[in-house]
Amino acid sequence: MTNHGYDHDYESAVNRLIRLAEKNTKVRLRKYPRETEERKTLAGLPWYWSFWTEIFHEEMNRLTRESGLRDL
Repeated sequence: MTNHGYDHDYESAVNRLIRLAEKNTKVRLRKYPRETEERKTLAGLPWYWSFWTEIFHEEMNRLTRESGLRDL
């Protein structure tokens, strides 16, 4: 059975960056008054934006670019 392009080494390299991304996220999040913010959908319903998730994804993208793993 084929792995359809699965690269275990790539995944492992990305996963090794998670703890650093989490640490950086915690540091950056200190500048925010809270981790989430209530926003409204187009239908006017409440929706909760997660600053932690936003920053974590920014950090993972930055770290993987800097390490040469991704070209975003």
